[in-house]
Amino acid sequence: MLGAISSRVRPTPRLGLVNGDIDHLPLRQSTFDLVAASHVLYHLRDIARGLDELTRVLRPTGTFVATTNADEADVPVIRLHREMAARTGYGSETDASPFSAENGAAILNAHFDHVETHVFTSADHYASKQALVDAYAATGRCQLIATALGHAAVLDLASTVASAWFDNCPDGLSGEVRMAAFVCTAARTMRAPQPNLTD
Repeated sequence: MLGAISSRVRPTPRLGLVNGDIDHLPLRQSTFDLVAASHVLYHLRDIARGLDELTRVLRPTGTFVATTNADEADVPVIRLHREMAARTGYGSETDASPFSAENGAAILNAHFDHVETHVFTSADHYASKQALVDAYAATGRCQLIATALGHAAVLDLASTVASAWFDNCPDGLSGEVRMAAFVCTAARTMRAPQPNLTD
């Protein structure tokens, strides 16, 4: 991503590119007016720690925006994962996301005085078996099963499952994607400034 940005935007004294660990951002306290975590927080091992660090670099008057998916959305990729988990015994059919449209506001309320939730829906459609399998292969859920069974074996099984579905639905598979954006202000900074940080 940094490469893509640097090919389009020339760094200036006021604009720089930094690659860092979200748990230990190499940035000074109260640096930014806006911090965004777009479909990021559910990947963290310790969401509270990550939020501590993100709020540390946010100015007291700044805004934090986090986006995520809804657990309850019935989309083909999630349906495929549930079927894969049931057939293989790996992964989970029912585990809720650690940061979702359903639980995100409660998590963020521990770090911000004001949290607004905005929910968006859109159609999710796969016209071919391969499109569905490719989308599933890119998910963390697929990677969990692939770690146990091997990538090729998982994709073969996913292809078999998807083939049966598309035999019954030649026009493709559809569902409704539901996502949430949380707009947060009045951060409660919980971590002390980190030493030896850059601007």
